[in-house]
Amino acid sequence: MDLDVTDRDIPTSGLIVIGPPLADGALDDLLASAKGQVVLVEPDPSRALRLRALEGVRVIDAAIGQKAGQNSLVQFNFPGLRSLFAPTAALKEALPGLREVGRMTVAVMTPAELAQELEDLTGPLALHVNAPGAEMTILEGLAAHGFLARVAHLQLRCGTVPMVEGAASRAVLQDWVLKQGFTLTGNSSDDPDWAELDFHVDLVARALDETRAELATSIETGKKQQTQIAALEKDLSDSRAALKSREADLAKANDERDTARGQAENRSKRIAELENTVNETRRTLAETEKALGDAQQNLEEKSDALKDRDQKIATLEKELSDSRAALKSREAELAKANDERDTARGQAENRSKRIAELENTVNKAQEDTQQAKSDLGVALRMQMLAQSDLQELQVRFREVEKARASQQALLEKLTPRLQQAAHQLQQLHLAENNLDVPDPAAIDDQGPTDESAKPPKAKPTPKAPRKAQTKTTRKPSKKTGSR
Repeated sequence: MDLDVTDRDIPTSGLIVIGPPLADGALDDLLASAKGQVVLVEPDPSRALRLRALEGVRVIDAAIGQKAGQNSLVQFNFPGLRSLFAPTAALKEALPGLREVGRMTVAVMTPAELAQELEDLTGPLALHVNAPGAEMTILEGLAAHGFLARVAHLQLRCGTVPMVEGAASRAVLQDWVLKQGFTLTGNSSDDPDWAELDFHVDLVARALDETRAELATSIETGKKQQTQIAALEKDLSDSRAALKSREADLAKANDERDTARGQAENRSKRIAELENTVNETRRTLAETEKALGDAQQNLEEKSDALKDRDQKIATLEKELSDSRAALKSREAELAKANDERDTARGQAENRSKRIAELENTVNKAQEDTQQAKSDLGVALRMQMLAQSDLQELQVRFREVEKARASQQALLEKLTPRLQQAAHQLQQLHLAENNLDVPDPAAIDDQGPTDESAKPPKAKPTPKAPRKAQTKTTRKPSKKTGSR
């Protein structure tokens, strides 16, 4: 079975000639064998102009070199010999009498620019290269840009040894071309110093090279993937460890949240109890005010009050004593409520600090894993509920404080009125018996006693002075009552 498969059976669809032959007959034979589009790369501007007159030919007016720009093209006295480079001793020895007969400035383009210029050509293509000194530059440049892969037939004219400065020998060029997947099919030159090598693409060799390149790429990709897999496994292990840690933090946060919720419920119950106490105090105050109104009405009805003055005085004194006791009890309850309010406020501040710490913990857990984010979202919502409960507690504490202040103000208003009522009743009692009225401040300090309820004994003084004394003592009582 023949495995030496070349492109001899593959027709080419285009021809590129770098350095067209100067002999018209050689160029005509080359163009006659061409199929498809023909591109001529001619450095001589005047000759390029003449070649453009040929039908179906595309001409690029430039030489090919490593650097783009302009350079001197040297023409020698031997037919068809021209180059951008100076001749070597080997060329002078092979061609005795070699001399320069002309020099012109030509445009120079790089192999990359040439490949871009020929981008519209599709393979398979035939390529002829006749550029002494620039052969390797042209071939390597076209191969680097992938253009050489479209070439099925390559004809290369070169010296058996370097004939100009910077040139490569035939052996070097031939070995390089063979490594690119070509097969040497012949040498059409009879000149021992110059070779015209014919290469055809070796499809098997090229496919093998491509397979080897793909295999090497796959191996390298596999190594990179193994490295990536190891890194991913390590990241997965770290993520699992971090997840376990976050789950433990979340469980702790949930426990603390439940504890905070229980404490908030206890605070709510305590506030309800305080509200009940305040309502009871308000009812007691309402009853006290009603009793005071009744006492004042009884004072206006003097005739009826004088008949049962002893009983009413005793009743008022008892109500006054009860009111004072109730006032002291309410003041104690208010003091206790204030202490509990301060304690609850301190606990609320501590709870707010703890909630801030829980927020930091929850935020860290959210950054590590998506699952933890979902769980911590629940914790955040519960935290918001706890904060809402705390805000509600603060509002209700302020309402309790406001009610306490109102109750205190009301008690302060009732105290002088009760004192005034008691003093007026005593005046009425004393006036009826023509006795002196005791000082209201003394009644407040000493409180109601059995002896104060009894009428004091009158002094043995004349009647006229006693009336004057009674009149004198009534005026201060009115001033005292107006305070």
